[in-house]
Amino acid sequence: MPAWFLEVLGISAMLLILGAYAGLASGKLDAKSRLYHSLNLVGAMIFVFYLSQKQAWPSVALNAVWAAIALVSLLRRK
Repeated sequence: MPAWFLEVLGISAMLLILGAYAGLASGKLDAKSRLYHSLNLVGAMIFVFYLSQKQAWPSVALNAVWAAIALVSLLRRK
């Protein structure tokens, strides 16, 4: 995988998670909305892949838990 593509993935993950938080902080997203949790889930999953390629294991663990929380929240929303 080209290094530039890996960096694009990392930036995309960051933008998804920051976008979710910005939407929440600005009142445009609700903490219980499917979109909020979906943005966090996808961003965290991409980060898990990106950070595992960088061998940043503590950050991989953090984002794996972040993704699990988002997934559980989504499943509870039905």
